[in-house]
Amino acid sequence: MKDADGDVYEGEFKDDKRNGYGVLVHPGFKYEGEFKDDMMWGKGKQYFPGYTMTGTWEKNIPVGEVILTFPDGREMEVSVKDGLPVIEEK
Repeated sequence: MKDADGDVYEGEFKDDKRNGYGVLVHPGFKYEGEFKDDMMWGKGKQYFPGYTMTGTWEKNIPVGEVILTFPDGREMEVSVKDGLPVIEEK
């Protein structure tokens, strides 16, 4: 299903909203995982150019700790602040 914003969603619906497992393709990223009340909410994986982020989402925002995976196979566990991964140099 394609919406007016150009998003393409394939997955479960409840009461005409994305609920349950699904895949959302949005200009700039792809998300596959759990949805609640039309929002990315629960465990999922978000694909961006250059890395993949695996973790938990609430109200479309990643929360807590996430794992970033890079094309060369490197993985990095990082915290999320204001919806963005925080990479601290040591």
